[in-house]
Amino acid sequence: MRMYRFFTAFAGILAVLAVLAAHPSDGSVTVLTWAGHRMFEDFSARSEVSPDGEWVLRTFVDGNQTLLHVPSGSPDSAALQGGLQDFERAAWCGSQLLRLGKNEGKRSWFLQSGGGFAALSIPSGGHPRLQRDG
Repeated sequence: MRMYRFFTAFAGILAVLAVLAAHPSDGSVTVLTWAGHRMFEDFSARSEVSPDGEWVLRTFVDGNQTLLHVPSGSPDSAALQGGLQDFERAAWCGSQLLRLGKNEGKRSWFLQSGGGFAALSIPSGGHPRLQRDG
């Protein structure tokens, strides 16, 4: 009888903990849901959130990148590459993505403007960084 009470109490505690874990009471909200194995395997990957909070640019250790829409976590490779002929990588510049690659035979960092690309004076070997104040 004593073991029965112990197991019943233990099962009750586990059930309460499961309910509390499934429903956080601190008012938290889901920011990003992303299915896949790389979230845990690529622990040293860098995540950069767009200023509007709608996108996450993930840069992995191997140099690959993915652009995820928040909160669904769905990748959008077309938005990442932006139509650049030979895309290599991207970086946030304010609310826009700068893209490194080749366009019309020229390798450069490009800003998408209008219907085309404007080459920037950033060296192609560099990585653009902006200060918080723009």
